[in-house]
Amino acid sequence: MTRFHSGTPSGKPLCRSCFWAHYRIGRSETQTLLYCGATMFADDGKPLPFEMYECNDYKASQVELNEMKKIAWDIFPREGGKVGFKPPEKPEVEEV
Repeated sequence: MTRFHSGTPSGKPLCRSCFWAHYRIGRSETQTLLYCGATMFADDGKPLPFEMYECNDYKASQVELNEMKKIAWDIFPREGGKVGFKPPEKPEVEEV
């Protein structure tokens, strides 16, 4: 949610948590390029002039719970038996 203070948006820009954002950062703050993957073809691959506070193409970069459940493995315990180490087996002795 974007909050406004004296007509200016405050808080973090949407790009910071967006799936489509690609940052190229140099040594100083002024050496930052921001590309939007959602508009990459419409903008001919040019960097955005500034970070966005409102965007129609915003997609959170965090994986949602339903998506995590789809890729999760179901792990079940083994049936029965004792838990722990087994004693070494006694070698069979052949009678001669």
